[in-house]
Amino acid sequence: MGEALRKRLDAIVALLAVIAFLLAGVVVAVGGGDFLAMLLFVGAVLGLLTRMVFPDLQGAALGSEQGTR
Repeated sequence: MGEALRKRLDAIVALLAVIAFLLAGVVVAVGGGDFLAMLLFVGAVLGLLTRMVFPDLQGAALGSEQGTR
């Protein structure tokens, strides 16, 4: 992957993270803290289930040879 493309993708991911934090702040500000806590819990549970169901994906760099075992 080219260095310019990698920097562009990093910038896009950083922008999406900023947008996610701003949306979380808005949800809490309008009184949706319980909803945000539920989303965090559900996301954590789904993450754990995904790691148990698809153990081959742990630490794998998908789409490249260096992540394969």
